[in-house]
Amino acid sequence: MRSTAQEQLVCEFSVRCEREAIPASREIVRRRLSCWDCDGEAMETACLVVSELVTNAAMHSGGTRVDVRMQWSAETLRIQVRDDGRWHPSVETPQGELTECGRGLAIVTACASEHGRSTSAAGTTSWAVIPAP
Repeated sequence: MRSTAQEQLVCEFSVRCEREAIPASREIVRRRLSCWDCDGEAMETACLVVSELVTNAAMHSGGTRVDVRMQWSAETLRIQVRDDGRWHPSVETPQGELTECGRGLAIVTACASEHGRSTSAAGTTSWAVIPAP
């Protein structure tokens, strides 16, 4: 990614809060980061983080809309995913390595230098910071 210290690139988009939004969000992120000359590894990491955060919103918030914001500076890519619902976390726990659910935040933790979540009456915002390559 070519960016000066003062320059920040921002991309914002909204999708419906449903499973179909997950691959659509990944594709939007991939296209934008490609336009920003992001390298392949950083792009794949960003797509993975967005997928996990949008998946969590779609599966647990009960909301109708997800807003995604990416902000790229010379040092980091900050990803923010906000939903308009009230979270209802699953009571299921993963039963093994091949389980399809339950590892999203562990994946985000492994990919991001920092991450977090805040909740208000308007919804939940999850965010992650990925170091720039």
